Amino acid sequence: MNCAFRFRGSPSLELRDVFDNLSIVLKTKRPDVLHRYFNEAKGLCNGLKEVLTKTKRLRKYSYGSVSLTTSEIRILLSSFLFSCVGDSVDMPYCNLRSLVIDPYQSNRSKLRCFLNYITSEVSTRLVHYFRCSIDSPPSWRNCAGPRFADYPVEITNGAIEGDDCFHVDFANKSIGGGVFGHGCVQEEIMFCEYPELAASRAFCDELQENECLIMVNAIKFNAISGYRRSFLFEGTASTAEMKPVAIIAIDALELQGFPDLLQLRKDLVVRELNKAFCGFYHAMHDPSIRNCVSPKIRRIATGHWGCGAFGGDREVKFVIQWMAAVAANVELKYCSFNDETFARDAKNFVKTLSKYPDATPGDVFDTMQDIPTYLKTSLFKEIASRLHGVIEWRRKIQRAFTL
Repeated sequence: MNCAFRFRGSPSLELRDVFDNLSIVLKTKRPDVLHRYFNEAKGLCNGLKEVLTKTKRLRKYSYGSVSLTTSEIRILLSSFLFSCVGDSVDMPYCNLRSLVIDPYQSNRSKLRCFLNYITSEVSTRLVHYFRCSIDSPPSWRNCAGPRFADYPVEITNGAIEGDDCFHVDFANKSIGGGVFGHGCVQEEIMFCEYPELAASRAFCDELQENECLIMVNAIKFNAISGYRRSFLFEGTASTAEMKPVAIIAIDALELQGFPDLLQLRKDLVVRELNKAFCGFYHAMHDPSIRNCVSPKIRRIATGHWGCGAFGGDREVKFVIQWMAAVAANVELKYCSFNDETFARDAKNFVKTLSKYPDATPGDVFDTMQDIPTYLKTSLFKEIASRLHGVIEWRRKIQRAFTL
């Protein structure tokens, strides 16, 4: 079969373990309720072999796509509950065992999110998963075509949202990260709100340096609150919230131990630029993807990508994502997650760049590489103070070649 997982044929997790723990997770001892959840989830597993046989594995270093019906997604998620599939190299951990037996409230709430989806009536749709790569990324030093003035960035205080935007998933290279384990930050919470995203763990290899995963037409199914240990399942999302979304999953570098401007090291900056560009470019310009999304989606909504557990610097990541968006010819909506200080500083930085209407990603790249990494200062301020000199130098070079 094409799928990376091995079908076990019967659940590897003891059925009694699942049933006994459901009473804790669902906070009820009513036999009729427990049997309904248990039997419906177990019954869906009967269709697993057929789903796995028809589902193509999205292998590393290759472009590919998978489209699943919501019925097939429910079958996959049910199989994760009963550990009906075996793990495989290069694939995400793909069963819900730890959520079934874990005592933490946050993990029980994650399990309730998936149980709610598995055992509910779900609208019939196709959900699409595209594995994309960039083999020839821009030469960032020479990226002199598009200008920042042509692709402004909107800075907001809230979370990532917007019906006219792709939403960026601050992904782990193993898609979904710790959604079936102890992780409970941006990506894991997104996968609990939108359970259909989690089906990708059944067929998507770990993302490589030049790859992204784009997922289209999943809906928000669960209402949630909290973060990390305070995460809670709050029931089924309202009908008004059940809108299809388009997600760009890009994994940032783990930069714990690279403080402040040390993250401006050229190889680190280029890697992050290429990763963001891969996601942004394919989302907006790949015909296969554009055919699956609403024509009103013309922007990308992102935020502090790789700046939590991965240790990224917020100013560095803001500049990198804006550069990648300009190079990909797309407007950016940057959501600061109620960080008012950052939002103010970012707006001042954008205002400073507006003084240079012909500034390009290549100019900012050169400026970033001229900043000593030992400085303990703001990247926004350093670029603002140095950019004029870089642009004037470029103009002199251009004039010299035109004489």
